[in-house]
Amino acid sequence: MKNNQYQTNYELGKEVQKRLIEFGIENPVNHQLIKQWSNEEHLDSLAKKLIPFLENLGIYSNDEDSSHTANRLVDYWCNQLFYGLDYNYFPQINPMPNEFTYHNPLIAENIKFTSTCEHHLVPIHGVAIIAYKPDSILVGLNKLNSVLDFFAHRPQLQERLVKQIFISLQYLLKTENIAILIKARHDCICSNGVCDYSSSHSSFEFGGVFDSDLSFKQHLLNKLDRIEAF
Repeated sequence: MKNNQYQTNYELGKEVQKRLIEFGIENPVNHQLIKQWSNEEHLDSLAKKLIPFLENLGIYSNDEDSSHTANRLVDYWCNQLFYGLDYNYFPQINPMPNEFTYHNPLIAENIKFTSTCEHHLVPIHGVAIIAYKPDSILVGLNKLNSVLDFFAHRPQLQERLVKQIFISLQYLLKTENIAILIKARHDCICSNGVCDYSSSHSSFEFGGVFDSDLSFKQHLLNKLDRIEAF
């Protein structure tokens, strides 16, 4: 859901979006329509359009339990599940000068998140490791979590999610020394087709010293290997 514990920065979000577009990894969505999600009349019109679809599935809209299902779905999708498509909610990142001249890796691990499969609109349950080796600036470690949370709240592909976080953090932290590793379980695999409840999928991106120094890379890959996707 929209995370009220984080301050937001629309202008910073637009700068990040520009970078994603340059790298060809922005989500293929209509941002002009997404801007209307804050308009209650627009959300009501979406719900009215959803009702015939539900009725054609055989779900009665006049039943006491399902009479508000369309409105609930629209509110859930626009204001919670996919809020990360709206750059009005991009987290505020306040860089701090690296006054301690700390240049060793900082690693945030076991970051649990939930995203949504772009193909089937069902959950992706994942765990992430994010590392950076600071140059001139530092950020609060919770900022790494907030950037992940923002991009996870979209219809996603795991590969795109990793790239979006990676490129964004390189821009925000002004360093190439970024690593992002994700292990996730996809409900579309658990509940569709092969119905495999045990498999997980890993993806990662290494930049700067995390890419060139094999000891750093192996250290993080070993951490990922020990994680069980939930």
